[in-house]
Amino acid sequence: HCTIDLPGEDATDVRQALSMLPARSFHLSASRGMLTALLDSGNALFPGLRWYLLADERGPAALVPLQWVRESDSRLRPVALYSLSRFELLYGDALVRDDVAPGSVIDAVLNTVRAGEPRPDVLRLRDLPTDSALLAMARERTGTGDMITKPGTSLLSGGDNAATWEASLSKNLRGHVRQAAKRLAARGPVEIRTAVALPDIQAAFARFLVLEASGYKGTLNSLAHEHGDRQVLEQALYHHAATGESLVMELWVAGALAASQFGICRGNRLFLIKVAYNEELADASPGAFLMAELMRWVSDHPELAVVDCCVRQKWHDRWHPDLEDRTVATLANRSSWRGAVIGVMRWVR
Repeated sequence: HCTIDLPGEDATDVRQALSMLPARSFHLSASRGMLTALLDSGNALFPGLRWYLLADERGPAALVPLQWVRESDSRLRPVALYSLSRFELLYGDALVRDDVAPGSVIDAVLNTVRAGEPRPDVLRLRDLPTDSALLAMARERTGTGDMITKPGTSLLSGGDNAATWEASLSKNLRGHVRQAAKRLAARGPVEIRTAVALPDIQAAFARFLVLEASGYKGTLNSLAHEHGDRQVLEQALYHHAATGESLVMELWVAGALAASQFGICRGNRLFLIKVAYNEELADASPGAFLMAELMRWVSDHPELAVVDCCVRQKWHDRWHPDLEDRTVATLANRSSWRGAVIGVMRWVR
């Protein structure tokens, strides 16, 4: 059977499922820290968030976080369920027990409603990694025309150690990093600080918020001004700090914070969530210098091999990233009349 849990309701069963169900992948979207943060604070970031909990005689079978949206960009005004995605980053993947067919989870989600609510007409899944449980669910229920796969997230590979990674860089990139080091050193003593323990993480994260808001993002989408995003990412960061999986790396120049970045380690990846730098030092490239320090740190780490940039941005090109595919899937619910119309329209196209 399938139940729907909304924010503010008793989440005991959902928390139990979070603790019991296996993650399909090591992606950040399937981590206990991120999913717990979404359970506690996600509705501020994804209004209409709900949790579909499937269970049988063996206990929790699947847990699927989705966002309920009444779409208004067509005359149909369908009820849609969205994957939790922002800025090309999937925040919350599904958890599915190993013996449960992914396609059966889709059927349960599309055919479960709360009293007084309309049946969902369409399921829209975005930014799905190749090993996502949501993608496995979609593959069992879609035709090839309902899925689009394209290059997505930037991945930066480390070396066997810091020295081999640096030797693998192009001559121009190696020269750029060295020139940045010289320019920064000319302004005063240069220091790299790495926070991994919870108290240090908390203090460094607070400094990150101030630094990011002081630049151009201060008037756009800095975490200091994005309450929902900050709550979710902060809680996930603190959760994984308890297991030594969180990192805040800072660059200090002449006793002042020049750049900062934070992320979470999962499997052999460091998911680099956010970066910020003092824009008054832009000519000395503090961000590039700190990224090089991060790559050296990852290369010397006994378990990490890759920095996952979580999104795809132009500045990544300098580091010659590999691009990991992301998939968008649309599943029409043919048991609703709007869903049937959407399915026919998509088939015609």
